[in-house]
Amino acid sequence: MVRIYVVQTGGRVLKKKTSTQKVQNGEIIFNESVFINVSKSKIERCSIRLSIAETSQSDIRSIGHITIGPKTSGKEFGHFQRMLTSQDRPICMWHHIQPKNKII
Repeated sequence: MVRIYVVQTGGRVLKKKTSTQKVQNGEIIFNESVFINVSKSKIERCSIRLSIAETSQSDIRSIGHITIGPKTSGKEFGHFQRMLTSQDRPICMWHHIQPKNKII
């Protein structure tokens, strides 16, 4: 599953999560759109963190995360900029998952 957090200084603004995904050929496949309604003035000051976890009947194991927002760099910052300039359509982009212990 993927948990999506919209965060700004002072704490979390919004939280959503995807459905639990099935493993296919040893890989977890995430192919789900998530729409978040946040005003432009607020989203410009927020970061979006996607936390990826593997679930079983007995526990949830964190795999890693992706953060996009105004304080990120590279591809993640580019994705954030495209989201701000294209608010009327979804922006899809692949990202590398950061290990769960790496802070951006």
